[in-house]
Amino acid sequence: MSHLRPMGGLRWLLVGSLAVAGGCGGSDVLSSGSTYSSVSTGDFNSCAITDTGAALCWGNGSGGRLGGALTNPGMPQPIFAGPLHLDTVVAGFAMGCALAEGEVTLCWGEGVPTPIRTGKSAKFTTLAVDAAACGLTLDGAVGCWDTPGDMAIIIALPAAATAIAVSRDHGCALVADAIWCWPTPHDTATQAIASAGLGLRALTIGWGHGCVLATDNVARCWGSNGSGELGDGTNSGSATLRVVVDGGRLPGDTFTSLHAYANRTCGVTMLQGGFCWGAGLNTPQILSTIRLWNSLSPGSTHACGFAKFDARLWCFGENGQGQLGSGGVDTSLHLVRVVGP
Repeated sequence: MSHLRPMGGLRWLLVGSLAVAGGCGGSDVLSSGSTYSSVSTGDFNSCAITDTGAALCWGNGSGGRLGGALTNPGMPQPIFAGPLHLDTVVAGFAMGCALAEGEVTLCWGEGVPTPIRTGKSAKFTTLAVDAAACGLTLDGAVGCWDTPGDMAIIIALPAAATAIAVSRDHGCALVADAIWCWPTPHDTATQAIASAGLGLRALTIGWGHGCVLATDNVARCWGSNGSGELGDGTNSGSATLRVVVDGGRLPGDTFTSLHAYANRTCGVTMLQGGFCWGAGLNTPQILSTIRLWNSLSPGSTHACGFAKFDARLWCFGENGQGQLGSGGVDTSLHLVRVVGP
């Protein structure tokens, strides 16, 4: 069954100058006195890590994708009550995973509501999750799995990988300045993009496109482009990398991070502006002219990120399943602060 659905464009979040919604949401300082330190958005759900190593999730909890039964899906709640300190959490389409104490991989969802150890003896340092999940080890090996508790299938690659990404039906890795991809859950990768001597250093993929950053910090994308996924001002797809156009960015203001999901990509620039493209917009559009960003992570119909000026966690967009973490289900074109449990 396809996971695709109408997106309705990015215009719900590109409103020129996003204001903070007065009275919406609450403090992102949790009851323990800790604060959120990283966030990952999935389909209609999100998860975040606190500076004390706890993971909280909110939004659509069907199939156990939030790690357990939720009385209020819009209220962030812990997914794991064990003694392990969680370093990373990644939300996907139907599954979520976390790294604990630098070596244990825990996953939930796909009908498994309790986080369980996954990948068995493999020690991953990086995770990527959507409909399936993959992990990257310190020595550049890549293993993937379909459901929580599975053994990791080792992907056959020509050399050590330096970065990985996963989408609804495939995964990709950076290998020796080239991009290799494979259909999940199969274990044989083929070269998608040959090395062009760019010094590729970061990779993200959506449901039909992918984007990379090189050492020059220029964003380049390839793949499907019917909804503007490549950000090059056209709607024609490409099997080779295309440079993302400026789209209102100041001269020399290149990207420092990129995150893709479904048919959209968002990124933060050196001057810490937030830009998104795809989902009907074929050039990058600024998210806010009054707010600088440390990070941005888009989902299917919402996005979350950390603001520069206060380092707090904010979300905006559709909220019918509580994916904004505001404690309610009201959609907001304004930024709403993610509340604590």
